[in-house]
Amino acid sequence: MSKTYPFKWLDESENLIVVNVEINKKTLLRFLLDTGASETYFDKNIVLIENISLKELVEQVTIETANGWIVTDVF
Repeated sequence: MSKTYPFKWLDESENLIVVNVEINKKTLLRFLLDTGASETYFDKNIVLIENISLKELVEQVTIETANGWIVTDVF
């Protein structure tokens, strides 16, 4: 079963796609969609600001970013 989600081009010449993400039905954020990424990551501060529980830590993983390698939490 497939779904369709609306998006906007931030810059069509660079193929940058922006999607609106709603958190807890109250906060709307804009995310840049990386269509080539195998995983989706976002800053933990978003979760903290929204008071979402971080009790269920699954693991810590090392990922490569544009600025080098970092250790991050998986929930």
